[in-house]
Order: sequence, then C-alpha cells, then structure tokens
Amino acid sequence: MTEASGWRHQPVTAHPVSRLRCPECNWLQLVATAGGPPVTECPWCWWSGVEAEPGGAFAALTCPAHGPVLVVIPEAGNEGGGISPDDFADLCCPHCRQPAG
Repeated sequence: MTEASGWRHQPVTAHPVSRLRCPECNWLQLVATAGGPPVTECPWCWWSGVEAEPGGAFAALTCPAHGPVLVVIPEAGNEGGGISPDDFADLCCPHCRQPAG
C-alpha cells in the first residue's frame, strides 16, 4: 500500500502471544515467541507446568530510522474480542510512519 507521502508499507508476519499467570511468582505475563512451541515454563521463576492461554498477537518490524519495533496487541481490553495473527495489516513505524523494512 502506498500513501500520499510515497512511503510503501511492507507486509509483516504476525505471531500469537501467550498469556499466563504463574502460580509460583504470581506474575501476569505475555510471552511473544515467533513460531515457538506452547509455553509450559515461567520465564521469570522457571516454574514448570504453567498453563498459558491466547493473549493476543505481535509483529516485529524494522524502521530505517528507529531500528527494531515490536507491536503487541493484547487480547484483553480491546472492543470486539481478541485478535489473531491473521488480523494484522501492513505496519509502519509508530514514531515516524516510515514503512517496515
């Protein structure tokens, strides 16, 4: 997609986010792993056997001016329900609107 500014948005690959509350350390966490297996360990305290649930989606992009940017859309707090990786559109840098590189 090309905007009036001439910048062309590049498609991004989005991935699911896992949401968990560890029964040991009690931290509520969102874990974003591109293509990883199901989350079964707490990354904070290493507790095993945690049960993660869908927590949203994320995509990474690289801005020529600002470097790596991670866009996370959490499942909770959005009207209309959750988001899946298939819902992501082309992204631009949220700081300067340059397209993903």
